[in-house]
Amino acid sequence: MGYCITQTGSDFRIPSDKVEDALHAALGHSPAGYVEDDWYMREDYFDELMAALRWEISVDEEGEITDDPGCVYEIYFAGEGLSNDLELLNLLAPHVEAGSYVQMQGEDGDLWRWVFDGKTCKQVAPTITWE
Repeated sequence: MGYCITQTGSDFRIPSDKVEDALHAALGHSPAGYVEDDWYMREDYFDELMAALRWEISVDEEGEITDDPGCVYEIYFAGEGLSNDLELLNLLAPHVEAGSYVQMQGEDGDLWRWVFDGKTCKQVAPTITWE
């Protein structure tokens, strides 16, 4: 069995005018074989593709939660083990709002964030201080 990870927090947003580009960036990405080959031919819904890739997203369809109807305002890791998720997040990174992050914890207690700068996604470890 692989290294288990869980999400412990996030602040994530893909603006509505970049959602379609993010969908196209993620099409064809198949970490650890989680997506069947016939999925590559579908270009309908970003949330379905992300779910197939072990990530759940929330889209503000009507603009009831944000001031940007159609934006992605949440992301949640729905998998169990660590795969090449950073590769997928880097494909999405040019379309994700700078300053967004997804915070994770490994089964050994290690903490990290995947942080977006508007171009790339990097894995960052925390600095922990004790008082």
